[in-house]
Amino acid sequence: MKLSPILGVLALAGSIEAQYFSAGWAPGQPIPEEASPLPTHLPEKEALPNKRVSLSSLTNNFDLTKLLTSEPAVSLFGRFGINITDKVQGILQVSKNQWDERIPLITDDNYKDLIANEPLTEEEEKNRTWIIIM
Repeated sequence: MKLSPILGVLALAGSIEAQYFSAGWAPGQPIPEEASPLPTHLPEKEALPNKRVSLSSLTNNFDLTKLLTSEPAVSLFGRFGINITDKVQGILQVSKNQWDERIPLITDDNYKDLIANEPLTEEEEKNRTWIIIM
């Protein structure tokens, strides 16, 4: 049981190599000047623009259409004989045509007008049904 850790350490030690061997300083050689570890004058930092990371910018980076139409993905699918850009464009066209334009799309901007402040009679309020799809 004690042999396996020793063998592991020896295996690691055997795989380590030095880039070069330094003989160090020998008597009679000139003493090298010591470089100061810290600079005496620090350069002024340039004012960098304060970039805020928003959720929308993160989702844009991980957008599936961007990932699938990127150069590495195109070449990978191309090796299998698949034109991925054509497939993605076809899916985007189908998804755009799926929504019925007669049904109003509820957004943050029009929520109050369509739902909260909609003028309805009592009969319409009874018969009104909302289906929210997310």
